[in-house]
Amino acid sequence: MSKFGSYAYESAIFIGRFQPLHIGHLKNILRGLEVAYQVIILVGSSNCIPNTKNPFIYEKRKHMILKDLEYINIPINRIIIRPIADYYEKNKWIKNTTNTILGLCGSQKICIIGHKKDRSSYYLKCFKAWDYIPVSKYKNLDAVTFRYFYFKYNIILTSHLISKDPYKGTFKELISFFSSPIFWMIKSQF
Repeated sequence: MSKFGSYAYESAIFIGRFQPLHIGHLKNILRGLEVAYQVIILVGSSNCIPNTKNPFIYEKRKHMILKDLEYINIPINRIIIRPIADYYEKNKWIKNTTNTILGLCGSQKICIIGHKKDRSSYYLKCFKAWDYIPVSKYKNLDAVTFRYFYFKYNIILTSHLISKDPYKGTFKELISFFSSPIFWMIKSQF
């Protein structure tokens, strides 16, 4: 038996911005781990300066993702996290993302996982060479609502968070972020 065991795929690709990671994202990661030996999380908008849509830099998001996954005992050796940049030309973004995936996976059997939430999820169908595995929306959670309450009212919607412990994972990072100059700069834009 190969190191991939009885999984249908060697790698499941999960693309998102994770601004921040929430339970809905976790459902996608868990689905990926059911069907593939490893999940490759591609963190989008990695080249953006902090703003209302993308408040957290790539390194902060990677850290929060890893801390939340460790908190719930996800085997980190089955997770790969890499940045992908935004390009405002669809074909350039698809080419760059495809090259990133191929650089990580080579000729592996790959699937794309994700939830088609709106027209911004068009990319899920852009990778014709690989299977697409849809994941249904979880309890109407979304990061847009989370960010609105976080920046507008200084409220952390714990219903969205993986860790409910304010000293662990994303919850801890969000509390710490309240005291950063970037938080106050973004808050002034709400």
